[in-house]
Amino acid sequence: MKMKLVAISIIAFGFSLSAAASARLTAFKKDIKPLLEKHCNRCHGGEKTKGDVDLTLFTSDKKILENSSDLLVMKDVLLSEDMPPKPKKTGFTEDHRKVLVKWVEDYIEKIDLSDPVYLDPGPSPIRQLTTDEYNRTIKSLLNVRFDINKEAGVKKESNVKAFSNLAATMQFSPLLMEKYFMAADKIIAHILDEKKGKNAREFLYGNIKGETDSQASSFLKVILSRAYRRTVSIGEVRRLLPMYRFLRKEGKSFQEALTYSLKPILVSPQFLQRIERNRARRNSPQSYVVTDLELASRLSYFLWSTMPDDDLFKTAAAKKLMSAEEITSQVNRMLKDEKASALIDNFIGEWLEFEKVNHALPGTRHFPQFNRDMKKTMISETEMFVREIIEKDLSVINLIDSDFTYLNDKLANLYNISGVVGGDMRRVDLKPQHNRGGLLGMGSILAMTSHTDRTKPTARGKWVAEVILGTKIPEPPANVEALANDRRGASPTSFREKLNQHVADASCAVCHKKMDPLGFALDNFNAIGEWRDQERGKDVDTSGVLPDGTKVNGVAELKKVILSRKDQFVRNMFKKMLSYAIGRRIEYYDEVTIRKALENIKEADYKFSALVMEVVKSRPFLYRKNIENYFTAKNRK
Repeated sequence: MKMKLVAISIIAFGFSLSAAASARLTAFKKDIKPLLEKHCNRCHGGEKTKGDVDLTLFTSDKKILENSSDLLVMKDVLLSEDMPPKPKKTGFTEDHRKVLVKWVEDYIEKIDLSDPVYLDPGPSPIRQLTTDEYNRTIKSLLNVRFDINKEAGVKKESNVKAFSNLAATMQFSPLLMEKYFMAADKIIAHILDEKKGKNAREFLYGNIKGETDSQASSFLKVILSRAYRRTVSIGEVRRLLPMYRFLRKEGKSFQEALTYSLKPILVSPQFLQRIERNRARRNSPQSYVVTDLELASRLSYFLWSTMPDDDLFKTAAAKKLMSAEEITSQVNRMLKDEKASALIDNFIGEWLEFEKVNHALPGTRHFPQFNRDMKKTMISETEMFVREIIEKDLSVINLIDSDFTYLNDKLANLYNISGVVGGDMRRVDLKPQHNRGGLLGMGSILAMTSHTDRTKPTARGKWVAEVILGTKIPEPPANVEALANDRRGASPTSFREKLNQHVADASCAVCHKKMDPLGFALDNFNAIGEWRDQERGKDVDTSGVLPDGTKVNGVAELKKVILSRKDQFVRNMFKKMLSYAIGRRIEYYDEVTIRKALENIKEADYKFSALVMEVVKSRPFLYRKNIENYFTAKNRK
């Protein structure tokens, strides 16, 4: 029954401040704002926003919540005594430090879960198909393998620190529409090609008996509803029939006329975009459950990066999808389908920044074995490793430490693991002495965070901090001189000393304290992931101290540190997965969703399917509100 999972509720967000919000704002104005203005805003406000942290933004309780991540960063640097850099200059005392920290703990970290603000599902904007989603959807709809990048010149999306399917980063343009028209023409030509289009024609027309207008209308109704991913009206079908009839009169065959009639469908915004219809009155801030068919599309593009299949579409069309039991059944089915490889290609690949492997800096001059084939093999190792986690529904903690990986002879030789023969990738059990297991021991990750001829500890540490732990690391200030890209002639010891001198400045130290210990812990791996105990005759120094005083020395200890903070890792992974699924950045009002999800994921032993289920049963995934009303309300506040 539909209401087993969720009940349609109408929530108004134009409410006055809750008691908790009022207390938070009052305490901020009384105790916190004066301290920030005196000791912090000179460097973190206005035109000067060092570390990408602007502490002058907190003009209302809403602004406090929107920028709460900056307040959490502030707490960290206060506890580590990295800020303010010169406390005596402004008279900053330990009591001031305690007041600021306690306010963050009381009013930011401790939230009122019943506050209506956390029921906001956030915006559900129109989402344009990415190039990969377009290609996969064409395959699902027409059984045509097509690459819109190669065939029509539509560039693959490239977003820095964001997923390519985020609605806010994608835009239509006249030039893009021209390319979609070109793509449609080429797809139609492919279907009509005597040899190339045989499978597509059989897929599309194999079950049609006869060649009447009635059968053409029935075909167009089915293809239109599948392409638009919703029930279509009689009028929408009728608008396509004149083109079909004209082509028949011009002597085109039944299949040719129907195939040419596909073009208006393939260039329609209803196909190229994922459009969900508003169901609340205009200017109303109501939120409501998505329809079954909208949920079907949300599920299929999240897990498969393509349109719903017949099973999912029929279940949704019968209005039987919106129940906890049916959603669970569909998700389990979909994760076992080969189309779930899209999660690896798109979600995992973009989260872990796989694209950087193909552009990794280590060169064959210094590392002859690091050629194009080795790069592909390293990527395959990571992809096949993740695929097993998904297919066998293992704990995502395996991403940090695991007792297996996938290797061929060349990669096994690079890793100094014996017993692997032949060029085919296969599952290999790992032992502690192999110093592998999990992402941190994989060549793909290690190579893409290295320089041409050496490791790059800061880059590796930044990757671990941001990608694995979700720690915000701002870009370095423009006026900070970077270290030279190579250290030829310099010993490892002198390089580390040079780095220490580089971060002696307080503005540099805040970030480097978070990154460098993580990166140096991986320095037993050279630039392409080979293990080494010495470099240029000196022992590799992998020791370091994290901002909270935790000592770490080597990859084994680094893994233990991360595992001791596995909830932080899982929280970050869930936030990334939720953002990918709903097509927008995570906001302050998603916090309750995240906290409740983490409790359930922990109870499920951190299985991959648990993260997926918490996404698809979350309020942002199941609910929406009128998109224009969201922005209207946002601009009014």
